[in-house]
Amino acid sequence: MISQSLAPETGDIAALGRAFLAVVLGFAGWAKLRDWGGFRGVLRFLMPRAPAAAIAFLAAGIVGFEVLLAGLLVAGVHTDMAARGTVGFLCAATAALFVLRRRDYQGGCACFGNHTDTGPVGSLDLARNAVLIAVAFAVTQSPTAVQPLWAFPAATIALAAATTVGVLLLYGMIAAVVAMRTAGARLRSEEVEAFVRSEDQAGGRAT
Repeated sequence: MISQSLAPETGDIAALGRAFLAVVLGFAGWAKLRDWGGFRGVLRFLMPRAPAAAIAFLAAGIVGFEVLLAGLLVAGVHTDMAARGTVGFLCAATAALFVLRRRDYQGGCACFGNHTDTGPVGSLDLARNAVLIAVAFAVTQSPTAVQPLWAFPAATIALAAATTVGVLLLYGMIAAVVAMRTAGARLRSEEVEAFVRSEDQAGGRAT
């Protein structure tokens, strides 16, 4: 009786996770298509020796895989496999972020297109992926996440939509604040360097 009473709640929680992942994956795929050149540029930076055809094929495969995972999560088809695939995909993406950060890439990770993700890869990007991996793993542990999202009660769907939009807006605001602080720190550093150079040049002329 206890397990039966908890099953709907577990299903609702799984629906929230699936909706969140589906929106993130779908938006990521759309953003990469919108900034196709920038996304391929990141892949080219990661694999500088790969031929252009291989980069284009990999880029198309990544976008297609994201869209496929989003569709499976929404439709409730092979949900467990889709969630596990999402975990694996995000782990691979996180490894790529570490490489970009280690190589000091300044063009953003292009996870959501270069129009929305610029500057060096930072801790916020890694934390974002860690949260997504945790959500995807939680979905794999839910035995009731096997029906289409549209089969859930309207209240659950509305809550899932509101939660997803709220989290994405919050992340966007945090990312904007971090980007402004990073840009401000870089500007101050450049101003200090310019001042030091001008002082050195003035000192050189004086001597």
